[in-house]
Amino acid sequence: MRRYISLIGLGIATLLLVLLPVLGVEQTWLLYLFNFFVFLAIANMWNLLAGYSGLLALCPAAFIGLGGYTMTLLTWVNVPFYVGIVAGGIVAALFATLISVAVFRMSGIYFAIGTLVVPEILRLVFLRWRPVGGDLVGGGAGYMAKGVSDLSIADTYWLALVIGITSMILMAVILRSK
Repeated sequence: MRRYISLIGLGIATLLLVLLPVLGVEQTWLLYLFNFFVFLAIANMWNLLAGYSGLLALCPAAFIGLGGYTMTLLTWVNVPFYVGIVAGGIVAALFATLISVAVFRMSGIYFAIGTLVVPEILRLVFLRWRPVGGDLVGGGAGYMAKGVSDLSIADTYWLALVIGITSMILMAVILRSK
């Protein structure tokens, strides 16, 4: 019975969060909550790596950056941004799988240093290598995703809410799958 009461409370809280933009909450609060949900997803990723597995992985920034860069480049060839977000996640996951072959052979401080090298290499590649932007447009900072600026604050809030809730659900599924 307690479980059902908890689920009902969680459902009501989620429904309230979904309805906040419709209820006329100030845009400033929606932006605060947007940041909260994005950082919630990042914190869940970090918690899974460092908290539960005990691995001090310093490369999640590389995955986030690579996913964002992929999404941005796809919007430049007129792919809708929401398709680009999914594609960015897939590219980041494939890249993580690729580097995990080498990185998971390391342990302790070597693992931490090995994972620190990954975002630095990507930073240099995207900053200097002309085929991926390089000095032509100021590196990755020179690209702006098309179509995203047309979104309202409510739309970006809902997108972040979905990302935050999805990260919580994935954490629950992963932790219960022992």
